[in-house]
Amino acid sequence: MASYIRNQPVATDDLSVSAPILSGNTNKADDSFGIDHFQFSDLTTNNGFHKKVTLPGSLAAPTPAAGFGDMYAVTTASITKPIWRRDGLAGTPEFPMLPIKAFGSYSSTGVAIGTPSNIFSCTNVSTGRYDFVLSANVLDPAGAANYSIFAASNKAGSNPATILMGIPLTATTFQVFSRDHANVLTDSEFSVMVLQL
Repeated sequence: MASYIRNQPVATDDLSVSAPILSGNTNKADDSFGIDHFQFSDLTTNNGFHKKVTLPGSLAAPTPAAGFGDMYAVTTASITKPIWRRDGLAGTPEFPMLPIKAFGSYSSTGVAIGTPSNIFSCTNVSTGRYDFVLSANVLDPAGAANYSIFAASNKAGSNPATILMGIPLTATTFQVFSRDHANVLTDSEFSVMVLQL
């Protein structure tokens, strides 16, 4: 990618001198804008819109002014995560923006309802017990053993299975147990969510 040359044209330049520099600067601006946006030279209906948002992960945490908030990225152990920080108060905390790593809803037999996100498989191995396998590289390897599972029953009726417990096993596997009000294992339709900060 060509370099952008500032302070052009110089007042004493002839057009024959400045024109190639100005042309190069225009192309460089279009190329730079086009990294995250549709380029100025893109004359489709997408012109001017974002096509992605790139956040370098090596930046120091910003200190937003009062009334503002900043979104940025932090890289730890080769994993880059988006962070939100609220306006500049002493001890301003960082809020991870993507703590939900996986989600899915399942029938009482372990069949996916809809399309799960980042869950490779669910198996109803016995009454009230479901074994899960996450898709590859879902969890931060630096804290792969440190994640939480939330499960909620979708079963309606006068005596729904309301007690569901998720147990992390490895960086890619976990279990969910479903019990009724009498604390007896029972199959149940449910949704499950995996969180990791």
